[in-house]
Amino acid sequence: MTITTRYHGPTETRGSRIVATAAAGPRRRFTMAYDYSLDPAGNHEAAAWMLAGLNGLENHLMLSGQAPRGGVCAHFFAPANEATGAA
Repeated sequence: MTITTRYHGPTETRGSRIVATAAAGPRRRFTMAYDYSLDPAGNHEAAAWMLAGLNGLENHLMLSGQAPRGGVCAHFFAPANEATGAA
């Protein structure tokens, strides 16, 4: 499963937040308030893990990367045994 995360800055009525989106799965979107105790990468990873957990992927491995234009990250989830090659 692939999950993308995007930073949304504050508005007059809402604070900064990270929106995680999945192309498939029972739960396709999750919005998380920006956690200022984490760095930007940590916020993106936390939002991706939350959406992954809602889709039953909590025991998977995650590989993440940021798009060159910034503000958008892609997170790829694979079962632990497939990602490591273990049987």
